[in-house]
Amino acid sequence: MELEIIEKKENPLLERTEVKFVATHPGEKTLTAKMAREGLSELMGTPKGKIIIHTMKAEFGKAETMGYAKVYKNEAQLLKVEQDHILKRNGVQMPSKKEGKPAEKAEAPEPAAEPEPEAPAEEEAEE
Repeated sequence: MELEIIEKKENPLLERTEVKFVATHPGEKTLTAKMAREGLSELMGTPKGKIIIHTMKAEFGKAETMGYAKVYKNEAQLLKVEQDHILKRNGVQMPSKKEGKPAEKAEAPEPAAEPEPEAPAEEEAEE
């Protein structure tokens, strides 16, 4: 697999570098996000944990995949900016949102007893 960066753009506001890349993989299987992350990590000299692969697209019949990735300067910013489903797709460990003991469930009040139905009044038979 050969990886080439087409476009590189710094985004200081979000503390990341946005990268468009092309990977050629003749005679190999389709490129996975894990393989792309490892290749970008070697190429850019950053740890794999700071790289998020956003999109990858391979055309049918070509041994070429185009992609878009984001390389963050620190993991705290990565966790702050990226959406949960993107983090999950990239295998990034998300911190648990609720730490500590679980909230106690409020007990529902017991339903009020229904009034007993009145017995039908017996009619006196006239004799």
